[in-house]
Amino acid sequence: MRRCIRLSSTVLPKRFFIGLVLAALVIGSVSPATAGFFGFTEFAFPNAAQTWAFGINAKGHIVGMYYDPNTAGGYHGYLLRRGEFTALNVPGLCCTMAFGINDHDQIVGQVGAQGFLLTGDDYQPIIVPFAGATGTKAEGINNLGRIVGSYSDFTGSHGFLFDGDLYSAIDVPFGGASDTVATGINDKGEIVGYFTRNGRTEGFLLSSGIYTAIDAPSQAGTLPLPTQAFGINNFGMVVGIYSDGSIGHGFLLFDGVFMLPIDVPLSGGTQAAIYGINNAGAMVATNGGSKAFLIVPKLGRLAEVQE
Repeated sequence: MRRCIRLSSTVLPKRFFIGLVLAALVIGSVSPATAGFFGFTEFAFPNAAQTWAFGINAKGHIVGMYYDPNTAGGYHGYLLRRGEFTALNVPGLCCTMAFGINDHDQIVGQVGAQGFLLTGDDYQPIIVPFAGATGTKAEGINNLGRIVGSYSDFTGSHGFLFDGDLYSAIDVPFGGASDTVATGINDKGEIVGYFTRNGRTEGFLLSSGIYTAIDAPSQAGTLPLPTQAFGINNFGMVVGIYSDGSIGHGFLLFDGVFMLPIDVPLSGGTQAAIYGINNAGAMVATNGGSKAFLIVPKLGRLAEVQE
């Protein structure tokens, strides 16, 4: 099923986007004045009651899922490419969710209790083969075809990396850490995700074998705020969500500097979880009302988001 929508907004060339983030460094390690930096465009799968956006590639192609109570199963994945929606449904299974997309338009996600890789029209199951593993979810894919995601066993949740031949478990090694989930990977092999430590959710970055915690700082100077990292681009820019105790807010992290909060200033609530970012700085988000948004820096030239 294909439906059309036109998405146009301000697109920032990569060099200007990096300059924008670096300019925020003069504010300090946290930038509270982010609303003026970004433009927001809401979009929705036609006739859907709810739409989520999870991944975006260098061409501006977006994947996610939607809910239509008038269809079998209700939940379906989608690809938004060159202004046209395509519904994604793994044959014979319910219910398809598309989480990540690379520049070759390879898509990963979850259907039922297994992950999948979609290349063209070919669906390949992604199932972690470890003893006792259940509920494989494929969440991110880079341009080399390396896939990250999560699975569960009797000890909790674990991340995984699949390079096409070998599955490797990802578990944050910090004391007290549990329930690791890997969500994004860039072409350098840097991986982001989140885990639980002492009852609080924290993000993480895995780079060159070294784990670094990602914790949104509290402006009140108390403990870091609960944080989940979802996406990373090739410049090392990380996006995700943090909670201030009452609502979730989006964030962008670059070179150790948080730009936050990034909230959707449109109807249906301001809560925003930012799930994906491409190398041009275009981001996709979903708010508390299950509405999908494209977020782009305002500075730059007016251009089409999608190639």
